[in-house]
Amino acid sequence: MSEDVISPPDGRRATSHSSSELLDTNEPQPAPWKRPHICLDQSLLSKWNNGFNTFVQRHLPSGTPTSLNQNEWEKFIRSKGCNRPTQSFLHPADLERVKEVCTNRGGKVYKENLCISKQPFTFVTVRSEMGTCGIKSVQPETKHLILACERLDNHCLPVHFEGNPTNQKPDNNAKGCQDPKSRAPSLKDILGRGISPLIIRTYLQLNMERKVPDFSGTWEMKSSENFEELLKALGVNVMLRKIAVKAASKPLVEITQDGETLSIKTSTTVRTTHITFTVGQEFNETTVDGRACTSFPRWETDSKISCEQTLQKGEGPKTSWTREITNDGKLILTMTADDVICTRVYERQ
Repeated sequence: MSEDVISPPDGRRATSHSSSELLDTNEPQPAPWKRPHICLDQSLLSKWNNGFNTFVQRHLPSGTPTSLNQNEWEKFIRSKGCNRPTQSFLHPADLERVKEVCTNRGGKVYKENLCISKQPFTFVTVRSEMGTCGIKSVQPETKHLILACERLDNHCLPVHFEGNPTNQKPDNNAKGCQDPKSRAPSLKDILGRGISPLIIRTYLQLNMERKVPDFSGTWEMKSSENFEELLKALGVNVMLRKIAVKAASKPLVEITQDGETLSIKTSTTVRTTHITFTVGQEFNETTVDGRACTSFPRWETDSKISCEQTLQKGEGPKTSWTREITNDGKLILTMTADDVICTRVYERQ
């Protein structure tokens, strides 16, 4: 998160980090991307075209070691590439079960386009050194899977493996992942309703002509709420909180943008941070208090990016951030640690 203003301090307090019916002919409905759904029709949107194949290559590759021997895993990781410090591997024989997580048979709605498996899965999480592939740990886990699911080639399939550090379980009252009420309609659904060509043409235009909001520019902070409370929730001691709050009182944010790829430089009186990410793709960054994490940004609305963070090592508060461009051109940044939310408002210079 680009607002990190301090490194992990030695003096920090000790903590144990270890469709809706889309086109009702009687009432206008919003464009489909304004309501995150499971199994959106991606035949019109190209960003997930190879998502399932990438998911399989990353999490169910052939040749996965059957033991927990670190030498075997290091050899395997080297063959696949060690550009991600934390990787989770399911057994290739579980592929069909994994695919069923994105259906009524095997999954429940978790939130947005995420499904959670009805049954737990056993998998292996490997932590390694970036670049050198040196193995830090090989840990077997048994948890309910949380997967991002999208519709590809008329099937609802997993495209992203979401972390489940708090061992969440499915809500028995939640809808199935392909319940008609839990997903957005596809073009085939719309055609099957006998809707007029004009409405179909409008649907296509909305999907294919979506404009990505413009985050680019130099941004000056105008207000900030709960920043010190956020640091406290992260376990930062009182002295360092005071230093951090003063140092981050007037951050300058410079954003360059190429489509859905953003590069964000944040400068304070004590340090400068720089992150680059593409919406819909994992990337590595640090939390506000400087701990390494893996982040997955996604569009929450047509003008708001939300990003959940998963610590690469240890445990700690659940953290996330959002960035949103408002109708009056302001940039709203929120940063969350458990139930504490810091909100910062920026204006272009």
